[in-house]
Amino acid sequence: MKKLIQKIIIGSLVSSISLCSPTSITFANTINSLNSAENLEQKKPSWTTVLKGIKWIVVKIDGSLYYRDPISSSTSTSVQTSSGTVKFGKEAQRTKFVFNVDSSKNLHLWGQTNFTNWLGKINIFVEDSSGNQVAGKYVTHNQHLLTSVPAGKYSCYYVGESGDTWDSWLFVGDNSKQLNTSNYIFNSETNRMYLIPSAEHTSHVYYNTINEVNATTLDNEFFDDDLGVSVNMTKHFKTGTNIIFKDNIDSIEYIPSENKTIFGFNTNKGETLTWPFSGDLTNEFNINDELTLKLKIVDEFSANGYTFQNLDYILETYDGMDTNTYPDIHKYLIQN
Repeated sequence: MKKLIQKIIIGSLVSSISLCSPTSITFANTINSLNSAENLEQKKPSWTTVLKGIKWIVVKIDGSLYYRDPISSSTSTSVQTSSGTVKFGKEAQRTKFVFNVDSSKNLHLWGQTNFTNWLGKINIFVEDSSGNQVAGKYVTHNQHLLTSVPAGKYSCYYVGESGDTWDSWLFVGDNSKQLNTSNYIFNSETNRMYLIPSAEHTSHVYYNTINEVNATTLDNEFFDDDLGVSVNMTKHFKTGTNIIFKDNIDSIEYIPSENKTIFGFNTNKGETLTWPFSGDLTNEFNINDELTLKLKIVDEFSANGYTFQNLDYILETYDGMDTNTYPDIHKYLIQN
């Protein structure tokens, strides 16, 4: 169409001007303007290029903002971007990502955290330019919120509990199946994603006699040293192995609104492993008490030749979290 318009203008101008008249200068300028406009349109960056470079916003407790460069990747039709790890509380109240799209898109939003916080929740929601919530959900580690949006401007928010560390993630694409899964496997039935462990992590020899762990050693079992994150696979335990968790209680808190007691066990990384159990247990257990639990390494998900592990206790907790139903501690407790 642009070339047709250009031909019409050329024809019109040629029929009405002489070669040496001042009008010929106007004719040349017109041609140059048309070519410049066409070149500018050709050089206009794609929406994926623009979105890939958008910085993440971290909102502090006092309302002030600071910006973080994204950790992002893209294809011709999708962008996947991350804020990097953020500790909520003193450092941040929420993370935020603002973007525009000129056509309908599919979104995946999720948070990734350490093993010590796999039973923590992060509140994720999307708002349109009018401040109306498009979608929202409390999710656990690598559990996705999926939604689709029409053309417009959107803000994505991630709000973690004070003291929790999360990496906020967002996928925007023309087709949700284009989710970058080169390093992950996505379970569409549970909307949960599993990070593929490194070769170094899976090369460890299984324990034959050692099966007692504490918060530090259990955290280390699920931590992939090569990738620098927690994965759903232990270094030394086969699926089906019974393990004994034994550690001193560093914190204990009853939450009446959810009828749960949260036990905290500190690790040598300065993190706290937090596990909830049903009911008010503050009269039965105290800080510095040694708690001994019998747990089992179980398969959580298998696909594409990979089997991802977890603890039987964690999977039972996942099943009841949406209804605030938590495991009975006496099912796992070993009396000292």
